[in-house]
Amino acid sequence: MNSFWCAGHESLTPHVTLVTAAFEFSLDVSPTWKSFVHDVWTADYLHSGQQRQRVGSARAFDRVAGVLCLFAPDTLYREQRSEVTRSSYVQFHVSGAVEASLRRLTARAGWATFDDLDRNLERDLSHVSVGLAGGSSDVLKAHAAFLLLLGQLIEAREVTNRRYTISDTEAATPRLRLRNQVERYVEAHLDERILLSDLARHLGMGVSSLSHSYSRTVGESPQDTVRRIKLRTARQLLLRDGLSVKQCASRLGFSSAFEFSRMFKRCEGMAPRHYVQAFHSRA
Repeated sequence: MNSFWCAGHESLTPHVTLVTAAFEFSLDVSPTWKSFVHDVWTADYLHSGQQRQRVGSARAFDRVAGVLCLFAPDTLYREQRSEVTRSSYVQFHVSGAVEASLRRLTARAGWATFDDLDRNLERDLSHVSVGLAGGSSDVLKAHAAFLLLLGQLIEAREVTNRRYTISDTEAATPRLRLRNQVERYVEAHLDERILLSDLARHLGMGVSSLSHSYSRTVGESPQDTVRRIKLRTARQLLLRDGLSVKQCASRLGFSSAFEFSRMFKRCEGMAPRHYVQAFHSRA
């Protein structure tokens, strides 16, 4: 598991203290229930895969990718997985008005779920973890991203009891549903060369129909989405895991290190090696 830790307990405000964070680590299959309980607040995010979740004595439910679970301190929760998943978490202390707001969300049961329709929470979690691994200015950005994440949780719209949604606009739901379907497929097949025909087959659509409808409703082409997700993952593999260009190319379905480097430079404006050097020079 790749974790990024705050040195000690980093106080963000008089009422918020960030304890630890870990971004996009893999969890193996677990046919038996595994139990967890923490003495801090825990925001746990599922990036890919699906797992069974049970909190306290409540009935178990299926938790899918793009859902964040918020657990109050001392809340017992259990997980069961029939497939490998990727998750992130942030643990923290809160007090005062911030804690009161989170307690309203989790109620007496001590937990709540948030459907991250726009993947805004996922973005903020990425900024938190990558920032904590960088220099002082990056750590400040990590703190800002975490406060933004808390704000989104507090302002989320409740759908049912302790289930909330987070999205930019309710009207965009069909667009977001289509985008999420494509994004989840890409995330599950990162080590493959993903063709438009693969996406169309997965969605039960024609290639031409997918290309036109996706670009019109989402605002970018399916190929742009594939490239964006692979580029985001490439940055994490380079900076977080320290993988070589050749290893990144293999992990992301490129035929060669040269092909990967060419894509990376076209999108980032510099070669992967120079990108890593620039990052560490700022640390």
